[in-house]
Amino acid sequence: MKVEIIARETIKPSYPTPNHHRSFKLSFLDQLMLSNHTPSVLFYSRGEGDCVEVAERSRRLKESLSQTLTRFYPLAGRIKDHMWVDCNDDGAEYLEARVEYCPLSDVLGQPKMETVKHFVPTPTANKGPLLLVQASFFECGGMALGMSISHRIADAATLTAFINGWASAALGFPDAVTPDFSAATLYPPRDEPSLVDPVPLDHIRQNVISRRFVFDGSKIAALKAKLTKESVTQPTRVEAVSALLWHSVTAASRSRLTSQRSSSLIWNVNLRPRLMPPLPEHSFGNLAPPILMLADEGETEISCFICHIKRGIADIKDKYGKKLEEEERLSLVLDPSIKIKEGLQKVDAINFCFISSWCKFPLYEADFGWGKPIWVIVGDLFLVPNIIILADTRDGNGIEAWVALTEEDMAIFETNQELLTFGSLNPSALN
Repeated sequence: MKVEIIARETIKPSYPTPNHHRSFKLSFLDQLMLSNHTPSVLFYSRGEGDCVEVAERSRRLKESLSQTLTRFYPLAGRIKDHMWVDCNDDGAEYLEARVEYCPLSDVLGQPKMETVKHFVPTPTANKGPLLLVQASFFECGGMALGMSISHRIADAATLTAFINGWASAALGFPDAVTPDFSAATLYPPRDEPSLVDPVPLDHIRQNVISRRFVFDGSKIAALKAKLTKESVTQPTRVEAVSALLWHSVTAASRSRLTSQRSSSLIWNVNLRPRLMPPLPEHSFGNLAPPILMLADEGETEISCFICHIKRGIADIKDKYGKKLEEEERLSLVLDPSIKIKEGLQKVDAINFCFISSWCKFPLYEADFGWGKPIWVIVGDLFLVPNIIILADTRDGNGIEAWVALTEEDMAIFETNQELLTFGSLNPSALN
């Protein structure tokens, strides 16, 4: 396969950003995020009936992107420091690529992270564009629409809102999605660098490998039924799959040790519907802080792990389900972050697992005029072990998981019979 960049340009908002919007304050939650870019790729088939030519697709993408950046104006700006974004309309980077010697069906037939990376634009500088787009066109008529968006200003919900707003603009409805920019009023930024340093990961970076597991709807139903028999009350599909994966990662790590360790799960929770009053669905920024759950060294059953997850979620609902003062809101975010930082300094004593769920975000609805995507891949595995990204399958009933582990742990993890009872290792994405 050869992916050749044939064009590169800067896309600016269709209308200049007004002066009173030129300075966009980061929220406290934004400040806690890493400065990396989060990748995503949406794959589209040639479509039925009249095929939209490459030149027309590219023109439509660029024109509608320009319109959408007028609404999502911080994405066309540049981060100035740890407090704010200069919304200077410097624009997003748009790349057009040609894919040769490989039809789209080959990419989807046996998905590999190494292959997918060719369709994601790579940021070149910390002070560069906050949004990069790469439209890769296959000779067969299919295309891959890859994006890299700064995690400092966007979480999964923000990226989804942007993509669907962009798709609506391509269909002639540029005002279909209107973002809300009030996050910094609820979580004002702090001018204390030591307080808002992101969670450190450099000291745990290792050579890791990633694997893709798919849990179809019927297998998840069987897993939920199993957990219900073990006295777990109404497990959701995300809770059930998360517990199975956390349990399997922990089992793989523990099997190599001479003594048992406790295991911590770091899980992000979308606050938009949980705050009182709830925030607008399209609230811009990072509004999914991490929560921390701990399984003791003696806990070995999946039912124990899912109970920790359910208690963690119930605790979030209890704490956020009432009106909070500013300092209370900040404390609820800061306290777990401090515990996570402290825990990650003790990786030799505690097993840990990060799970980020993109489930229920309607990325499969993003129709730019040539049909909905046939496969979506989201999230970055950071080249750090024990990170898991969850996303919906195309039918909305199953869950796809990308898992990053050390080679030693992966060799054990991918042969876990309980895991393989409910999940399939890298099936075709064409089904």
